[in-house]
Amino acid sequence: MGKTPALRDRNCFTRRELMVSGLKAMIVANALPVMSAKVFEMKASWRAINIMNFIRAEEPRENIDLMKPVREQMALIKAHKFPATWLLQYDALVEGPYVEFLKADMPSDHETGIWFEMNRKICDDAGITWRGKPEWEWDYHVPVAYAIGYSPDERRKLADTAMATFKRIFGRDAKTVASWNLDAISIAHLSDHYGVDAFGNCRDQLATDGFTIWGAPIAAYYPNRINAWSPALEAKNQISTPMFRLLGQDPVYYYDNQLPYPDTMEPVWTSGQSQTFVDRFFEMIEDAPTQSLAYAQLGQENSFGWPMMSTAYSMQMDKLDQLRRRGGVIIETMGETGRRFKRSFKSTPTQAQVMLQDPFGKVDAPSAPSGIRASTIGRICTFAAASSTCETSTFTAINFRSHTSRSPFGSMASSSVCLLH
Repeated sequence: MGKTPALRDRNCFTRRELMVSGLKAMIVANALPVMSAKVFEMKASWRAINIMNFIRAEEPRENIDLMKPVREQMALIKAHKFPATWLLQYDALVEGPYVEFLKADMPSDHETGIWFEMNRKICDDAGITWRGKPEWEWDYHVPVAYAIGYSPDERRKLADTAMATFKRIFGRDAKTVASWNLDAISIAHLSDHYGVDAFGNCRDQLATDGFTIWGAPIAAYYPNRINAWSPALEAKNQISTPMFRLLGQDPVYYYDNQLPYPDTMEPVWTSGQSQTFVDRFFEMIEDAPTQSLAYAQLGQENSFGWPMMSTAYSMQMDKLDQLRRRGGVIIETMGETGRRFKRSFKSTPTQAQVMLQDPFGKVDAPSAPSGIRASTIGRICTFAAASSTCETSTFTAINFRSHTSRSPFGSMASSSVCLLH
């Protein structure tokens, strides 16, 4: 109890303060549909969507046609005249038909970049012993596939090898780099030495693919040099390339871990195949209050195979075309969004996701005979990353979900707000 004042000085909250703030957020969220979302923007915000597909040349777990998804995705994207980003894992850079196909078929407003996962070929070229299964060229396990499984010097060698090979093939450095698990050492090196414009990292997840990520900013941020999942507080600790969150996360149900599958915009999952979910997600990106920016990535890795994604991928491109025609969202490459971010923000901006309707069209309102009854769930996740001077960069993500009855605005509102202090 004696430590309470010190904790309060460090931007912590009492239970009472949290609940009061949550109720205020709920009331505001339920009033939002009556008014223009623009009224709630403190300053002009921008909203961007990237189509990013990444390409592997090896899938040791099953026999699958890895080229067909790339061809079909390209055909759909070109039919709609969308810009797009194609990221190649190292094996796809040095083997298979992928580079030749992209060079021949990519329109001028598409870009290529690096999907930074490790495999036998990049380890061999970097002079690092392959630590995956001997019979596999690519091993998806975390200590093998991601840079966090390697020493700092090895990470830099792997990054240099990927960039050198990319430049030899495409004649320039890659300006977009992404993975499911990028680390601070690798991205600081890539940003400082190669001027990368955009990084992409996985959305929040619980034990998916053997690792958990929880609580980083929901759209984009400047990482710090100690922890890639935490924004920098001061410029001296800031990596100068923004990090974007991938996959288009459901902001309502996932944070209560209610669904048995990943509920993202990926067209291989039930959520991404739901027209209702896709419509609600696009409505959120286009119209809902967002503070400084709203961001989403669409697309699918080729290793799921075309049959799993074909119907929903086409549906999402059709709906994205309708969204573009309304003019409220920028559709561009990841690299261009990174450059836009750097022009717009010198430090990590505030950002919010506000879902004003149930994303799956469910009706879930408790009865309230005496008027509006509400239950509010608040969650605060805080990252603290010590800088070289022992200062602390603190990021707080607050997620509130409210159920209301007798409300003309629908049965559910979800709001995720990101604050820096």
